[in-house]
Amino acid sequence: MLFRIPAGITILKEGEVNPELYKLISGNCEVYTGYGTERESILGILSKGAYFGEIGFFSGKPSIYTVVAYTDVMLERIETTEFQKYVTEHYEDMLALMKNMTESMYNLRFNMELMAKDAERNKRIVTADTQDISGDLDTQNSSGDKEAIGSTIRNNDAYLREQLKKYNLMGMKSITFYTAKG
Repeated sequence: MLFRIPAGITILKEGEVNPELYKLISGNCEVYTGYGTERESILGILSKGAYFGEIGFFSGKPSIYTVVAYTDVMLERIETTEFQKYVTEHYEDMLALMKNMTESMYNLRFNMELMAKDAERNKRIVTADTQDISGDLDTQNSSGDKEAIGSTIRNNDAYLREQLKKYNLMGMKSITFYTAKG
């Protein structure tokens, strides 16, 4: 079934189970995690030929991302009852979709390893900083400078948040979405 969605409309919400698979016939959609929250991050832009909704469709699990129409879009909605017929008629697209899902899992594993390595490196940095802070805190505590203590802790918190953002952006570059030929 084909239908139009105007720009700005949320098509799929993170955390909700949606048993339908979608193919983008025209227009563009944005893919987010944490959409509408302080941890919102864009994962990518989908264009003509891209599929989404595979998590709920194939597993019955909640979506791990939100999809929002960036422009007016035309979508094809594929329901479970018509999937067998769809696979027969669009066999090559389904193989490419499965390949993309496999590549996404590989990229996720790769990014997790990078994050673990960086977390270990930052742990060493934070441990060294904590030792410095401890010395500062003892000095500042004796002088009663609670604002300086809070400032030191906020600065370290800001540093760690920036490191997490860096890896969030790396994830954006490495996550790929299937786009059909032609």
